[in-house]
Amino acid sequence: VDQLMMCKCTLCGEVMKHADIVDHFKELHEEEPSADNIQFLTREDVKDEGRIRKLETEYEQTEALIAEWRHTLDDGVQFFTDNVKDKCLRQCELCQKIYSDDSLRNHLRICHTE
Repeated sequence: VDQLMMCKCTLCGEVMKHADIVDHFKELHEEEPSADNIQFLTREDVKDEGRIRKLETEYEQTEALIAEWRHTLDDGVQFFTDNVKDKCLRQCELCQKIYSDDSLRNHLRICHTE
């Protein structure tokens, strides 16, 4: 097996080089790797994993933003600030999803063009 080939641990989902898989299992899972616990990835699989992780990260950041600024949506509180990190949330009236002001603009442009 090519030591530079990429693998995915099916126990935790981490992607790594095949050469690192044994150490990963011993250190993190305290067991020897088996064929059932390793998924070999193609180059396209690795790209897909990267895209998924990026989307998950963006989703987590959005969830944190919504949690922090939810009061601006629920209470109808007007919040004035000159700090660009302080954001008010808006709810799309077409699909009911929640976005920050700048994200809502992009959402409407991309998802609701009619």
